[in-house]
Amino acid sequence: MVLAMPVTLPHRPGVVLLRTGATLEESIILRLAQLHVGSLWIRYPGLDDLCRYVNSAVMDSYDRLTTEVSVALDAAMTGSTARLDYASYKNAVMSVLDRLTENPSANVFLSELASGDRPFVRHSANVCILSLLMGLKLDFYLLRERARLRSHDAKDLSGLGVGAMYHDLGMTRLPDDTLARWNREHDEKDPDWRDHVRLGYEFVKDEIDPTAAAVVLHHHQRFDGSGFPLQTDFSGAIHPLAGSEIHIFARICAVADLFDRLHHPAHAPGSTEEQSPSIPAVRALKQMREKPWADHIDPVVFRVLLAVAPPFPPGSVVGLSDGRRAAVVSINAADPCRPTVEIVDPMASSSRKRRQRSERIDLSQGGISIARAEGHEVADDLFFPSSEPKPDLAQLARAMWCPPAA
Repeated sequence: MVLAMPVTLPHRPGVVLLRTGATLEESIILRLAQLHVGSLWIRYPGLDDLCRYVNSAVMDSYDRLTTEVSVALDAAMTGSTARLDYASYKNAVMSVLDRLTENPSANVFLSELASGDRPFVRHSANVCILSLLMGLKLDFYLLRERARLRSHDAKDLSGLGVGAMYHDLGMTRLPDDTLARWNREHDEKDPDWRDHVRLGYEFVKDEIDPTAAAVVLHHHQRFDGSGFPLQTDFSGAIHPLAGSEIHIFARICAVADLFDRLHHPAHAPGSTEEQSPSIPAVRALKQMREKPWADHIDPVVFRVLLAVAPPFPPGSVVGLSDGRRAAVVSINAADPCRPTVEIVDPMASSSRKRRQRSERIDLSQGGISIARAEGHEVADDLFFPSSEPKPDLAQLARAMWCPPAA
């Protein structure tokens, strides 16, 4: 196997372990696994166009952001009272945004590329990157939900990115027994665990932008009004926030947080993959489409999540219902569980044979479906569009700004 993309050391931006074109031996692969390198991009004849979805500059910006997350969380967990370096965090976020703007075809979330050597760091980085990817596609929604601001300010995502980076910072301030109970039970009604939003907010409120602090405080508010923390309104009534009362940045972060927590239940300090194993992305997305989760999240934001974090990302290898293996080569936005795939033939030992035997299948044509992904059987996790067609994101944006006459 030959690398199609360079491999960098997790949390050390710029430290290249292997360059593009390196040949992989079994001993090298084992060593990369020990260094927590989660995935590799391998050259395969006929699939060179997949490289448009990844970009070394984008990956470098992800690495830098993950490093900032790791340093800040380490400081919080050791009880450091040092001031948060907001400028550094904002610069890391803006670097990601700049690289994504320069490389729009790379605006698809590949969770294994954002993985870290610890679940808590991985979760915080994933939620930040997902939030930014969604924010870039939600500019029309930001303009509506932040209508009092000038257009440029309404679409400024720096507060979203910094807030998402440290949305769970308060988890580092929880007692060990509370964290252990959360990692064991994942009981969202636990009042001790719920206190992490207040603890995180108190830690950051004087150090970061107010919009970022709002993300930390309100990322567990629910769209149906069943979230927390409770707020006191002008009449003195105490209740949680609901709908557009919740800051749009907090709603975006909430969707990213829920997806990553369902996909990777090991997400808190002290959690382990052995204790809380991951599930396939398609299963997590299907759960988010169903009650109670569907009532908890902004439906517009969830539509965009499906666009940036498809159930079967480009480059992933899946098992088909006819027993063959295939690589996902393009996304079907209207029908995300039926992407276009190319058959991967392990029996074709030479490049020439592989090119001769390559076969692309549009799964939306029916007959064949995805049966296995991420090491799991997923036939029962597939979901499909309803018979009533929904507008695409462009149509949705137009509808929001041009509502029908009464």
